[in-house]
Amino acid sequence: MAAALVLNRPDWLADMHYTLAEAIERVGPQWLALIPEAVRVVEYEDELAAGVPGLRARAFIYGSAPKNRTWLVKRRS
Repeated sequence: MAAALVLNRPDWLADMHYTLAEAIERVGPQWLALIPEAVRVVEYEDELAAGVPGLRARAFIYGSAPKNRTWLVKRRS
């Protein structure tokens, strides 16, 4: 359910018979607080995989490189 929120996939929530509000309530405040960082990790890794020029330098300068990716267990393919 958290993955559907992170990846902005309301269709996955609908397939599980949950509304957005129900999903937010179900994941709880601790997981909900992690979602913005998870979105940044996914976006960063997508840009990195796409070879966006200067991404590593920009991440270092602005401190936007994700620091801990280990809790993000499953990635989209």
